[in-house]
Amino acid sequence: MISMGSLTRRVPADWHGSLLTCGTEVNVRTDEPFGFHDYARSVCEPGVNVMLTRPSRSSWQISRCPLGRIVLQSGAAGGATIADGVSQSGSFVFFLRNSGHSHPMSLNGEAVTINDIAVFPPGKPFAVMCRGPHKWISISVPLEVLEEAGFSPAQLHALGAAASLIRVLHPLARQLVAAATYAMELIQSTPISADASRYRDIERALLADLFTAVTHSDASAHASTRQINRSLDRIVRQALAFLRTQDGQDHHVEYLCRAIDVAERSLLRAFHKFFGIGPTQYLKLRRLNNVHYALRASGCKETTVTGVLTGCGVTELGRFAGAYKALFGECPSETLKQKSEAKRHAVPLVDKPVRGIQEGPLDGMEAMRYPAGAAPKISAAAR
Repeated sequence: MISMGSLTRRVPADWHGSLLTCGTEVNVRTDEPFGFHDYARSVCEPGVNVMLTRPSRSSWQISRCPLGRIVLQSGAAGGATIADGVSQSGSFVFFLRNSGHSHPMSLNGEAVTINDIAVFPPGKPFAVMCRGPHKWISISVPLEVLEEAGFSPAQLHALGAAASLIRVLHPLARQLVAAATYAMELIQSTPISADASRYRDIERALLADLFTAVTHSDASAHASTRQINRSLDRIVRQALAFLRTQDGQDHHVEYLCRAIDVAERSLLRAFHKFFGIGPTQYLKLRRLNNVHYALRASGCKETTVTGVLTGCGVTELGRFAGAYKALFGECPSETLKQKSEAKRHAVPLVDKPVRGIQEGPLDGMEAMRYPAGAAPKISAAAR
């Protein structure tokens, strides 16, 4: 049995990757605190919007490990977030919670439990909400690899129809998390080139664990909730699609209802179901986060806070600045200043792994630690 490593890696602040993609483009700054903005840039891709919805109280972390044709990622979100958009990835992403945090989480209005696998198929819209800090782990797998792993055309058709939840047996869910964690720690502590065949075996074993978990899932666990959410899902998808074309405009709920031809009461019900907040609060948070991204954007042409705020459709500058500080812990001018200072100290880094200041397992991995010789069980091929 391969012994479990303990070295971890934290993705640097200017790393460009995605929870929903397998590609990376590295452009690293010197050591700085890894915060929400860096986390959001790491898990985002074009067409996906990640918002902070409450002040952050915990640390933010990301680790990414390619393993053959699949990609493993783990993360720690330091606060409440909403992520919505359309996956542009060519891979299926299987996402699991990696901690016992009690904060509610949902995917398209369905509660995500510790035994659920959230499936993000290519090209499908999704909305994920969590009301507090949480830790997660994900496995990105191309379609052809799933076919090779034994998934039938019927299974792949069902998985690819929409972003959805799969309720799996608790031991299988924990086994999958443990195996993925074990593989990540091994990759980070041992060069793949040292034993490529062993890593191919681990890839096959992890895919076997994924296949077993999905095959033994409870197909009826979320069926009733999914049926109820269909009309609400349509409303939210239409609203978000419209808003993606309107960033920079100061729209109100009444205007949004007219634009998508829905009653305000129906819109209110749909947003509370999917995001835990009403549309008015959602629009406010979206504007706050848009301003935050604009202030931190390396390509931002505006050099004044007023220019950025007005460009994002903000009209009441003083009141907005107060709400911004309450959410992000700093004034808009401080954010703009930090961006300017970071740009002056930017250092490009090519083809060189970056290891974070943390010298032990991620906080969320305590439950996955094993004494010597007790690494999680994997299939015989990987032994």
